[in-house]
Amino acid sequence: MVFVRADALPRGQPDIYLVKRAQAKLAFDTEYKDLMRYYSRPAFERVAETLTEHYWPQSSKSKRAVVNLVQELYTLWLVLAPISFHHLGYWRPGWGSSIFLSWFRTHIHKYKRYYLGRAKYDYADADIEEGFSCARISDEEFKGIAQQYVQQCRGGDTARAVMARMVFAPFLFWQRVRNAVATAKVNKCGLLWWEDEILFLTSKPWDDAQISWVDLRADPQDVLFWTVSVKDSMLDVQIAKEREKAIKSEIKKALASEAAPGFKLNQINASMIKYYHWARYISTTRRQSLDLEKWVWKRIGKGIVATNPKLKESYYNLKHQKWDTTLRQGRRSMLLDKDVSEDQWRQIWSPRRG
Repeated sequence: MVFVRADALPRGQPDIYLVKRAQAKLAFDTEYKDLMRYYSRPAFERVAETLTEHYWPQSSKSKRAVVNLVQELYTLWLVLAPISFHHLGYWRPGWGSSIFLSWFRTHIHKYKRYYLGRAKYDYADADIEEGFSCARISDEEFKGIAQQYVQQCRGGDTARAVMARMVFAPFLFWQRVRNAVATAKVNKCGLLWWEDEILFLTSKPWDDAQISWVDLRADPQDVLFWTVSVKDSMLDVQIAKEREKAIKSEIKKALASEAAPGFKLNQINASMIKYYHWARYISTTRRQSLDLEKWVWKRIGKGIVATNPKLKESYYNLKHQKWDTTLRQGRRSMLLDKDVSEDQWRQIWSPRRG
């Protein structure tokens, strides 16, 4: 793995270059007494604005009140992410679904670990003080600003709350994660954690009041977009029923609208692309995806395509998509690897998983 020095990053967009260079320094630091000198830099503010426009286009275009809040969260995230990446076992933003599913495949197929342990996070009383102390962040002014936005984590499944949890979870649960990593090492099991929970995979569960254990051979589990189980000693993944139901609801809504046929098809394609992104990294989802495609075609074939045959060429047909079952491990550092392009770097800051 080749790393790049903070002063040797390839120059692209000036603001992104400056932010990446600053992040490289933060990634190597071990103590943080003056984070405000990063937070207040114009380059960080401008990149936060750019990311908001990129990932929240409708809100930005409509100049909704949430835009200023999102920009503040992005500025904090740009500063905090290099520090949060010091954690082990972290499913880091930017790694994608293929990394998440590869983790399951490796531990189930190679090590025969069929027991899944889940330790959920509770944001009800989340506070940044202890986590910042553990991370050796002692900038009181920066800490005060961050504390103002921690409460956004408690907004349920709204886009804003999901993003806030991605920003703050590594610090709100800093010591708990460190303890979990130590526990996984002692028990010689797999560990992966993200902003909703800590996951363990083992062949022999242990007693722990904070961990709920299930045998995936007998009790399938809904995790993120998928239902995960073990059949015949192999990982079996399906798109969760609630997620598929939501996709079908989106498509029905598009078909029932009074929009032009081409616009309807664009909306349907967007739903199909989203579904494909959830399904593409595991072979057991292919049959389920083809069944969905039949369901969709039955509805658009008699409606949109029958009256507008040329639109058939624009339809995002799941039959024609490729499945990618390559095992992957996440880059050691999306912030330090020399060959990370600006487009790849930008993907780190998606405010949602998957």
